[in-house]
Amino acid sequence: MSSNHRTRGRQRGQGTVEYSLLLALVAALVIGGMVALSPVIGASYNAINSVIDSAIGIDNGGGNAPGPTNTPPTSDWITTIGYYTTTGNGANGSSTGFCRYAVPQASVSLGPNQGTISQFVSDGSLTLSVTGATGYADTGFYVPLGTLGSLAGTGYSLSANGPVATNLYFDSNHDGQFFAWGDNDCWTGPGGDLYGLGPSGTGTVAVTDSSTFNMMSPSSGTYTVAELASGTAVAGVDANTPVAVWVGMTLGNGGSASVTFTSVP
Repeated sequence: MSSNHRTRGRQRGQGTVEYSLLLALVAALVIGGMVALSPVIGASYNAINSVIDSAIGIDNGGGNAPGPTNTPPTSDWITTIGYYTTTGNGANGSSTGFCRYAVPQASVSLGPNQGTISQFVSDGSLTLSVTGATGYADTGFYVPLGTLGSLAGTGYSLSANGPVATNLYFDSNHDGQFFAWGDNDCWTGPGGDLYGLGPSGTGTVAVTDSSTFNMMSPSSGTYTVAELASGTAVAGVDANTPVAVWVGMTLGNGGSASVTFTSVP
């Protein structure tokens, strides 16, 4: 074998060794970089997860939620709910006891040794419960329905497995909300608005233009939906007045009860 051939062989062997060492060095640098950046990658991953969880309404603790809640509503009819409400002796520290919440509440105290209220969403239904109330208590929710004129034309119905009641709220001063609420979202007064107590029943309750509502102070009298929409029955109420329907369960003398809704307006 010639000396030139042996020289070329040694050169090829040396090149292979150098290439292998270069690959090993690159691999070591990549692994070292990943180890060094792993805390940053982990933090970024957790931050992305947190953003996603927040967007879809998952509370993993440590947030600033106003109180204990259960799974956010997902059913189409449940997403139309404006606010959930509770009423009782001293509920949420309020002298009126009438408070509202943006999400259903797992447990709301009606006051020391005065019972609790819970609201639970599951599989397209909403269950409202009162436990151990010592005096008047109610729990429910309200749904904006557009104008009184449109309501008079279409009516509404609701379905539940027990006794329910329904009332109408009237945004008489057209300020975009129903009633006045304090910093803790508890009722402070009518705020220039009106309300009427409507039909009650067990199972399915339907409201039409001939259904009657007993208007409360500062208004008074009992009128049909059609009469209220005409604009001649109650000052400040006509076909263009924004309305919301309150639906819920009431216990006039306290006690315990539960009702599950499967549809609302």
